This record gives sequence, C-alpha cells and structure tokens, in this order.
Amino acid sequence: MWSLWRSRNSRIFRQQFQSKSSIVQTIKNTAADIEHAMDDGSRASVNRHKAGEV
Repeated sequence: MWSLWRSRNSRIFRQQFQSKSSIVQTIKNTAADIEHAMDDGSRASVNRHKAGEV
C-alpha cells in the first residue's frame, strides 16, 4: 500500500515538475522576446533620431 502511494505520488511530482520547467521555459522565452523588442525599439528610435525625425 505504501509503495503504491509513493509511486503515485512520485508520478504526480514528476508531472508538476515538468509543468514547472515548461513554465520557466516560457518565461525565459518571453523575456528574450521582450529584450529583442526593446532592442528593436531602441534601434528604431536611434535611426529616427539620426534621420532627423525625433
């Protein structure tokens, strides 16, 4: 009985761990997207500034 409970518990734990790691991956991807967008935005504003369109 105890081993059955433990194996079921470890399976649930693994599923939670996998979902947590996928959430972390999603957050990392989102942060990278935001950084790219900020880089693109700052580059675009610098280019506009150089072109004289402030």
